[in-house]
Amino acid sequence: MVIRLITFFMIGIVLFTLITLFLPQLLSYFWMALSVLLIIGFGYLSFHYLRKIFGMIAQQKKNH
Repeated sequence: MVIRLITFFMIGIVLFTLITLFLPQLLSYFWMALSVLLIIGFGYLSFHYLRKIFGMIAQQKKNH
């Protein structure tokens, strides 16, 4: 799992480096796309964990 994560980070670093070297005019669009993906990712994680927390609370109420 850790090796896979490190591999993804290395691929991302190489792609980012290639974009900054050869297509600097697209860098602003790259940052915008990255920020949108980050916001979507945080939203998904928040939704997932909130649903999990509410499920655990409901399970606790059912047990007591």
